[in-house]
Amino acid sequence: MSTTTAETTTPQPAALPFALPFAGEAWGKAMHEGLERTQAFWGEYAKLEAQGLAHARTMLGEHHQLGLGAVSYLATLGQEWRKLALESTRRTVDLFAGR
Repeated sequence: MSTTTAETTTPQPAALPFALPFAGEAWGKAMHEGLERTQAFWGEYAKLEAQGLAHARTMLGEHHQLGLGAVSYLATLGQEWRKLALESTRRTVDLFAGR
């Protein structure tokens, strides 16, 4: 068993076998600036997306409340309609029964 320690090194990218016409310090700087602008764009996009989702959640909550109110109103309306229908039927029966 050996007591030597194995060294770990970060692999370096292989050199290109050809020269790039756009390689150089100015090009690299422009590329990094473009990357930073892209990152800033996506950061702003994420903020707008979060605002949109918050708005959607609010709208869903309001629609939920509106739906519950509509269901309650329909239940009350049905109850009143049945009460009126029964009362008018009772009056009609009483009329024909001679009361």
